[in-house]
Amino acid sequence: MRTKSITATRKSINKLPTKRTTRKKYSMNPISKRTKRSSRSRYFRIPDSMDEPLQSLFETIVPQRKKTPSPFESIVLQNSPIQNMVELNSNAIHYLVDFAGTDTVIDAIISNNDPNTDIGKETKIILGSDKFDSIDKDMIKNILYSKNAGTEATHWVYYDKTGMQHNSYLKKHQPMGSNGFCQSFAILYMLKHTSHSKEFRKMVKQLKPNQYEDNNLIVIQFWKYILKEWFHYDDLMDWCIDIWKQINDEKIKDFSKTTRVSKIGPMKPLLDDSSKIDKTFILNLMDYLETNIKTITEKINKNIF
Repeated sequence: MRTKSITATRKSINKLPTKRTTRKKYSMNPISKRTKRSSRSRYFRIPDSMDEPLQSLFETIVPQRKKTPSPFESIVLQNSPIQNMVELNSNAIHYLVDFAGTDTVIDAIISNNDPNTDIGKETKIILGSDKFDSIDKDMIKNILYSKNAGTEATHWVYYDKTGMQHNSYLKKHQPMGSNGFCQSFAILYMLKHTSHSKEFRKMVKQLKPNQYEDNNLIVIQFWKYILKEWFHYDDLMDWCIDIWKQINDEKIKDFSKTTRVSKIGPMKPLLDDSSKIDKTFILNLMDYLETNIKTITEKINKNIF
């Protein structure tokens, strides 16, 4: 009976008129009509593989779907020569890199290290060549060492109290030859070995080989911790703000002379008036870098900033 019923049904179907009815015809294509319509929108997505200069040009001439800028983005775009997010990303990185590499900032971290340990305050900073040919081997203990100091190839490493080298390149915490957060990694290694704080040991433990995006995120979180927990006292925070103002002043001066050029054009200051920099601006900058860590990492890895 079941077979007959199916046969009868098929016969009845064959007898149906061939004229198209008003019944909706559903497609097996998982892409909805709404999605298809949106794909024909006048907005275009910038390809991820596009080169920086072309990407900046593309963003300028092709209409993009606008998002509501954050308060930090609005302040920068309204009060600086920076014209788009591509330039903002590239220039924002430099501020943290410059701050982390300032010798007085490193001195402040060493002098404010855990008061319960003497070795932390005994950490030395040595600026030298690539090799220790002219340095007593006994000195290569508990030091932050800057290889090729004063050149574009400057790279920071840390030697612990046993003389073991901690190198972010060799640990693969950052790509070999990249100009990024080597001084920050070196400071983190130093604090792990000289401070009683569990925070730094936990951060270093989270660093993984070849996990560049995650590692850069840890670096930014490290500096947020330093700013909020170590430099939060009024006198130290005021001093930090002055350092950031000096960095911005240098950017204003360099941009006016157009002497400092990156791969996408002259470096630009985040603000046209350094007096506008305060604690809120600095912490918002750190939040911005943290939010845009993927793009930041891509630029650092390719040295496009």
